[in-house]
Order: sequence, then C-alpha cells, then structure tokens
Amino acid sequence: RPPASEIYWPVTGTLPTAIGEIVSAAVFGYPVALFFAVLTAVGVVTAFIRPTYSRTIALGMGFVGAVLYVVVAGSPSETVRLWLSGPWYNNAPRLASIWAIAAVPLAAAGAAFLGRWARRSLRRYLRPNPSLVMVIFTVLLVTLSQGSALRQAAADIEFVYGDGAGTDGPILSAGEYELLLELDDFVPEDAVIAGNPWTGTSFAYGISGHRVLMPHLLMDESAAANLINESFASEGGSVAMCAALAKTGTRYILDFDGGTFMDAPGGFEGVSGLEESRFVELVASEPGARLYRITECELEK
Repeated sequence: RPPASEIYWPVTGTLPTAIGEIVSAAVFGYPVALFFAVLTAVGVVTAFIRPTYSRTIALGMGFVGAVLYVVVAGSPSETVRLWLSGPWYNNAPRLASIWAIAAVPLAAAGAAFLGRWARRSLRRYLRPNPSLVMVIFTVLLVTLSQGSALRQAAADIEFVYGDGAGTDGPILSAGEYELLLELDDFVPEDAVIAGNPWTGTSFAYGISGHRVLMPHLLMDESAAANLINESFASEGGSVAMCAALAKTGTRYILDFDGGTFMDAPGGFEGVSGLEESRFVELVASEPGARLYRITECELEK
C-alpha cells in the first residue's frame, strides 16, 4: 500500500464535464463513441420500462460505474473522492475502464431491443426472408461501431503491446522481458532482487514470481531498502550495507537500460550502472538488461 502522500490523483475536469463524458461515452479524453452511447441509452430505457433480473443487474452495474467515475473525475471534494474510491481507484482512467465494462451489458441490451424492433417493423416488407432483417441489422451494427473511439482504442493497444513477439513495449524492452522470463534459471526461490522499479525491474515479481525489494513504485521504504537503493554501488562492502542486505534477503540486482517510463524521483543510483562494480558479478544478460549476483558480505547464493 503506498503512503498517504503518494496516493493523490488530480481530477480531470468538473462534475458537468464528467457527466458529459459518461453520457457521450467519451471517458478520460477518448473521442465520442456516439453509437455506443445511443445503444447504452436505449439499454437504460429498456431496463426501466421492461425490467428483468439481468437488466436490473446491468443497470446497477452501469449506475455504480458511472457514479464512481463522475465523482473521481470531477468532484471538487477530495474527502468525498478518497472515501468513495479509496487510495487506488481515485484515479480516473482506472474507473473509466470499470465503467466501460459495466456499460457493455447495457449497450448489448440496447442492441437487442433495436434488433427486435427492426425485425418486427420490417417483417412485412421482407416476409419471404425474415432472417434478412437481422443480417442487415448486424451489418449496420458492425459498420456504425467503427468510429474514432474504436480507432483510438486500437492505437492504444498497439502502443502498449506492440505488433507481436520481440517488440519493445513502453515499459519493458524485448530484452528486458526475456531476462525476466529466465530468472528461474539463475535466482534461488528465497532470494530477493533489487533494482530501480521505475525502469520495470519490479515486474520480476509478476512475471517470474521472485520476490523484489521494491514491489511498488510508491511505497514506504525501510531504512535497509533505502540504503541499498541509494548507496550499494558505492558502499557495497560496508558493514551497514552488509547488514541491510542480510536483513532484506537481497542477493541479486537487475539493471535495465531502458530508462524510466515516467518522471522518476530518483533515489536508485545504488542499483544502477553496475557494469564496472566490484561488488557484483554478471550472471545473465539480454540486450539492454543485466542480472547481477552480489558477491560481497559472504551472502548465501
């Protein structure tokens, strides 16, 4: 859990603009998804006029998601934002994704209602082949949904995941990711790995399952962890450093060249640029990524 001083995420607008984003399906600065907004509105009306168990559940999900987003994105009261969303979800993009998931069942209900209406309305004109109505409706549904919002979503997905294996991502390069996959071959199960989390080294825990000294960017550092992060490169063999390494269980260090993926506050000079360090030995490497074993302090391998 990050400290209280590190959990503030600012509003992205005002209450009226946040409500407008929900109504137009343009949350967190995305282009207006007009067709999706219309389907969602029809689904809401259908849930009110012809309620069923599933429609009521969908309506409740959509309402909760919308209220949370509006408050977090536009409320002028920080107390209300924090009490309603907690320290993690007072960030508008996280709630925007939740609202989108909650709105899909309503949009589906709206599409189903319009499909039934179109079939009843056009049946007499296409009586020899009533299924043709649904074919035409499906084609229109797919065509009208291909708007700027969907193109923006596709562009964002390509930015994050690239276009296939071996592609560098915004946080991890292909070489860094490959080295994280190989950690089981070099790091004992009980060893802790240090590294600058702002370069992506903390993903070692999520990808390989190995414990890391800094599992989160924004966390309260212990005195021992702070000493390692700031001073290992220059004081790797000192008595204080040996005590810190023993206390935290730190035995390995990941050093990535990719740079920080956000503006970083610093404080990790001790676990960066260790190519010439006499306190470690290189265990494994991939392009732009290195894994070192600490050789000082007579630590267990």
